[in-house]
Amino acid sequence: MNMEDQRFDELAKRFARPVSRRQMVKALLATAFGGMVVHSGTATVFAQGNSDAAHWCHAHFTGAAAGQCTSQAAQGQGPYYQCGPGAPPNNGLTVCGNNPATACVNTQSDVTNCGGCGQACAAGQGCCRSVCSDLTTNQNCGTCSNTCLAPNTCGGGGIPEVCGCTPNCAGKTCGDNNCGGSCGTCSAANCETCNGSGTCVSMCSGSTPHCCGGTCLQCCSASDCPSATCSTAACTNGTCTLTPIAGCCISDSQCDDGNPCTTDTCNTQTNTCSHTPVADGTPCAGGTCRGGTCVPCTVSGLQCTTNTECCSHLCCGGLCCSGQCCEGIRCQPTGTVCCNDGSGRACDLTAPICKNCGGAVGPICCPPDFCLC
Repeated sequence: MNMEDQRFDELAKRFARPVSRRQMVKALLATAFGGMVVHSGTATVFAQGNSDAAHWCHAHFTGAAAGQCTSQAAQGQGPYYQCGPGAPPNNGLTVCGNNPATACVNTQSDVTNCGGCGQACAAGQGCCRSVCSDLTTNQNCGTCSNTCLAPNTCGGGGIPEVCGCTPNCAGKTCGDNNCGGSCGTCSAANCETCNGSGTCVSMCSGSTPHCCGGTCLQCCSASDCPSATCSTAACTNGTCTLTPIAGCCISDSQCDDGNPCTTDTCNTQTNTCSHTPVADGTPCAGGTCRGGTCVPCTVSGLQCTTNTECCSHLCCGGLCCSGQCCEGIRCQPTGTVCCNDGSGRACDLTAPICKNCGGAVGPICCPPDFCLC
């Protein structure tokens, strides 16, 4: 509470109490005198303040502007209290120009007085911390210190001096567009997936190279199966199967009929087998070949033309002989002696007399002139 308020309260209290006329007069005179003293002190202070403001205004303005500044200061307004000694400390304002209405500027952000009075920035620039700066950069986009964070860039969304993202799908058919969007999707029905380059590629490869209704399989139809001579291809449940064609061949080894008495060959032009009998008498396991069949050698009396047809036996007189062939025309028991008389007979070394052998008797038989017919 100031001195004037105190004296007013004191006067009010006295009027509220019963006083004499003399006491009332004394109180009024005392209050009036005190008020004169207070007003005189206040006037002295205001007079001193207005003098300082006037000097400051005339130091920073000229002509009518100095008077206007002084008049505003007398009312506690104007540049003196905005950017002069009466301003709040460290408010960053500086006096520039001769117009009290616009003289107080912040040289850290004022584009017409950037870093100092009269230092105007070019069109499109901003004053950022006392430096004229481009407002289209990622550090100062539209306004000072407005920073664009990746993937956004200044003007990237198509609006100048505004942070935005520019989609990038160059060379891509799928995947991220660099702004959280998509450059396209791949077809699941075609078994496609998006690779790291943003291209749709098939997921089917290796043993399951075909896409069948969205699933990778070995085959979708028989045409997907590899062809093979002498086989019929089929696709069953996505798997290729090959069924051999009976009688069809591509090499001689496929024509082996297991018969040693035939020559097995494959005609690669017609893919058919042929089985040609080998020459009769060709040895075979346990016998010889006859008419394409292996005949056992143990059978005696078979017709023959050469010894090879009779295996370990002799061909004697057109028949296989398992004994002794006399004179090449007649088969005799093993160990006998041939008569060698042109008849193919053998001598009976135990007979006491000469036997009648086809009309021939006696001395024509081999020694001792006994004959076995």
